[in-house]
Amino acid sequence: MSNKSIIIKKRLLATFCFFKNLIFLSLFFSISGNIYAFPVSPAVKDLNSKFPIDLQQKYAFFADSSDVNLGYYVVKQAGIAPRTGSNVVNLKVVSGLSNEPYFPAEHIKINGTFDSTGAKTDLAYLLATAKKLGLTLSPAPISDAETFFIADGFVTDASGKIQPYCTFLQVTLPNGANINLPSCSAMDQSGTIRPLQSIYALDSSIIDKNGNTQQQLAFDAKAFNQISPLVSEVLASGAGWDNFFSGQLRWNINNGKRIEIATVTIDWIDFYSALVKYMADLNYVVTEQDAYLLAVRIINDTRLANTVKIKLAPGYSLGPWWNPNLPLLENVAHELLRIAKSKSLIIVEAKSPGAATTKRFYTLNIDYKKLFETPIQTFSLYQRNNTSDIYAYTDLSIQCVIGDIDSEVVWNASDPRCKYLR
Repeated sequence: MSNKSIIIKKRLLATFCFFKNLIFLSLFFSISGNIYAFPVSPAVKDLNSKFPIDLQQKYAFFADSSDVNLGYYVVKQAGIAPRTGSNVVNLKVVSGLSNEPYFPAEHIKINGTFDSTGAKTDLAYLLATAKKLGLTLSPAPISDAETFFIADGFVTDASGKIQPYCTFLQVTLPNGANINLPSCSAMDQSGTIRPLQSIYALDSSIIDKNGNTQQQLAFDAKAFNQISPLVSEVLASGAGWDNFFSGQLRWNINNGKRIEIATVTIDWIDFYSALVKYMADLNYVVTEQDAYLLAVRIINDTRLANTVKIKLAPGYSLGPWWNPNLPLLENVAHELLRIAKSKSLIIVEAKSPGAATTKRFYTLNIDYKKLFETPIQTFSLYQRNNTSDIYAYTDLSIQCVIGDIDSEVVWNASDPRCKYLR
């Protein structure tokens, strides 16, 4: 073989290797891009406007960080899950006796399962619309989720506040603290005085906090007997429960790598003791801002140094809480308040007579023994890598179910308005 032929052969081989490596690198970066693709904030890249208004009312949409043909959705309203192949729904309402310290007062127990998949007809319409737009949609991935249950239907006075009427029961906590446990009532929109803490014990769990927003949420609630007539009334008619009981899921959308910047350890017994005393100054019903300031106050109280312990990751400084350039303490307070909502506070919604919008308040969860299950809790505080957290919300609503307390509860299939809710 001549030298010229050898040179040509080497050049051809080099050219082949170059293009082979180029193809490999293109595939690698394409795959890597997909691996690290994630939902982005609508403020950065809007996907909502591509969909008709009727779908925007039922779903929240998020664009993909790298692929214009991908998108994610979150159902805005979840209902009670049906049992497979049956008109019976996953909801039970039974009568019984309350826990201490209210034993042997009568109460009702409500347990069931919410389904955040959404109505089948809506989902079929959504996916068909997405296909016409050239989009592939999937439920949004999550990195965390929290459930908040809400006592609805109360009214505010002329000053925009709830005026509670409270009685007290002295109890001794495991830390030796004697507290006056308040049991408070207020006027609802029908003019009836009923307990603010009528749903006084709540438990729920997300099946997979690292999954997506298409899940089933089991819950257990205990309610004072004063709302039994309301429950019987809505079960007889199939009406919605939103006038006295609803909930909300807050999804933390997984939008990229999170960096742990601190761990926070809470002594819930001490925290609850302090919360009861501090809330007494505010008549036991507080606004969101008041609740946040209470969390800051507890963190800063040197007498409660062991109540909230913050361990920072290397390179992070707590700084003074008022410094906007060092917002870590603010984040801790917000995160503490977020967890407290499911541990020691109850959300109450109220509006003034004739008003269109409701205001949100917080009162004490008097199921204080729930705190004994995990008296010490540690959670991590994260910071997104060059992005901000994205939250989406799914309202939890019980409607279109009929039956009675201590009886089977079924789907109200005869009501036309319920046809498209499952």
